[in-house]
Amino acid sequence: FSDPFQDLQEIISPHNCTLLVIHHSGKQRSNSAVDSARGHSSLTDSPSQCLDLKYLNRHEDLQDKRIILSTDGRGEGSNLIIKQEDAGWILEGNFEEVMDQEKHRKKIESLIERQQDIYKLVEERTNKNMYTTYVEAAAILDDEVEDKDRQARATLEQLVKKKLLKTNKVITDKESRGKRYWTT
Repeated sequence: FSDPFQDLQEIISPHNCTLLVIHHSGKQRSNSAVDSARGHSSLTDSPSQCLDLKYLNRHEDLQDKRIILSTDGRGEGSNLIIKQEDAGWILEGNFEEVMDQEKHRKKIESLIERQQDIYKLVEERTNKNMYTTYVEAAAILDDEVEDKDRQARATLEQLVKKKLLKTNKVITDKESRGKRYWTT
């Protein structure tokens, strides 16, 4: 089955060019370009690199144009997320990074409104290289909240438990306001 590929490679080798063969893959859900290929196993033995393209979340969101680009072969394999735009392809990042960002985004979306508001405050302040204390968090809480300081502290600690914020304890004195918080 792979003889025609090898024959083509022999023909083009003196010309210092690359042979690109496009072959339809199966519907197997694999992160391996070699495992996704259809047909005889010799089809994936000949090429120096196999590429596999499949949609990332098309089954959940038809508008999601991100694609997983997996490579296998003689060199080191990789899994990248690319996105097709009108002007061409854009690299979104490697698979692990994008999945971590997606997981983080979903975690933020699942927060209740008060937690989201305080998280956004801490995120904005972290981006400006500023820590956040319960005092800044209490200042943005609704007026209906009875004990704003206690509620701000509790919400900040909830976000720490969810691993969305980090904290450290500051030695308390007249100028200090207890713990400082920042985004992870």
